[in-house]
Amino acid sequence: MFNTNPSDGPVVIEERVANCIIGNVYTDTGAGADIMYEHCFIHLPKYVQETMKEPYVPLASFTSEPSWSEGSILLEVVLGKPPLKRTANIEFLVVKANSQYNIILGRTALMTFGAVTSTVHGMMKFPTPGGIAMLYSERVRRTAAGSVAA
Repeated sequence: MFNTNPSDGPVVIEERVANCIIGNVYTDTGAGADIMYEHCFIHLPKYVQETMKEPYVPLASFTSEPSWSEGSILLEVVLGKPPLKRTANIEFLVVKANSQYNIILGRTALMTFGAVTSTVHGMMKFPTPGGIAMLYSERVRRTAAGSVAA
């Protein structure tokens, strides 16, 4: 039977990266790197793009064949909204590949923020100086706003 539970699926959030609001950010506790896909990277301001460094490490994909990133870039990431927000500098590997997501927040970023994700609840929690922040998955927010879950 098809499950129409709005939290049935990955935790996909919206965040502020380099002072730009970016949606469709997949949180992946299994990913060893923080990834920004090239289709997202090219929409960042030019002065931000120019800070990208040359690639220095190969990536292993699901097929275990190594590939190279386009480079790496250190960007300010803001999760949450005042008074429950956290800011950290996260190094993203820019990858030229097809993906329905803009960014993958992997273990490194999640540990930096002290974040815990729950696919069962469709949310992420992380500590802030003002208390515990909760970000709901885009799918849960759409359903709560009255849309029908896919």
